[in-house]
Amino acid sequence: MSRDALNTSIWDRNETLSCGDLQALQLERLKAVVARVAHVPFYRKAFSASGITADSIGSLDDLRRMPFTTKEDLRQHYPLGFLAVAREEVARFMGPRARRANRRS
Repeated sequence: MSRDALNTSIWDRNETLSCGDLQALQLERLKAVVARVAHVPFYRKAFSASGITADSIGSLDDLRRMPFTTKEDLRQHYPLGFLAVAREEVARFMGPRARRANRRS
């Protein structure tokens, strides 16, 4: 396979980044996600309890400090507790289909 043929098969140039560049991109994106969801009610509370802010993330190792979102969290707070935009901007809520009586946990 020629080098040109190989290059055309790569859809996203980020797939070819060096390890250091890839980690820098992942860190940049992690900070952006944390900054975006910091105003979401559920994550604002969870991040506050863990001392997480976009500025406090200095490396990918800080992922270990991030709280998990559990199934129970989703049950208790969905959908309004997870809104990332003003409620007025939401056209409709989509929920799960009706479940059978013996729901799995």
